[in-house]
Amino acid sequence: MFESWYADIGKKIKSLAVWSFTVEALGAIITGLVFLFDWGIEDAWWALLILIFGPIIAFVGSWVLYGFGDLIDNTDKNESNTAAILMILRKSENNTPSTKTEKNTHKNSKVSHQDDISHISLNYDNIHREATKEKIICPHCNFEQSADRTVCFKCDAPLTK
Repeated sequence: MFESWYADIGKKIKSLAVWSFTVEALGAIITGLVFLFDWGIEDAWWALLILIFGPIIAFVGSWVLYGFGDLIDNTDKNESNTAAILMILRKSENNTPSTKTEKNTHKNSKVSHQDDISHISLNYDNIHREATKEKIICPHCNFEQSADRTVCFKCDAPLTK
């Protein structure tokens, strides 16, 4: 029920950081102006400090929240990219000729690069299979997620088991 509230959480956190900065900066400006006109000229330097440093402090303070949202976004992108690379490696592993002489005659292969890819994909593939026994891949966007989900975390498409 609440899963859609948490979809694209990184973007929501970044939006919260922007709104937080805006509200805090406007609050500092309004407070500074009120103090400037209320206190008079002898205490005007306090009001000027609030007017100048209030928005700056609000801006710097919003960096942490915005950075956290950006970190979540980048982690999601890295997970999707890793899944896509893994699928490409699996396909290339299945289409690779078995002997080195056949690899040399294959028109589109680079022998040394292909050897490196097959070595990496074999090791990573074994680790990936063990770690993802209870995973499901969305038929719509190919995003891999836990098997207990009923809707895709990324595109909200219904998942069938």
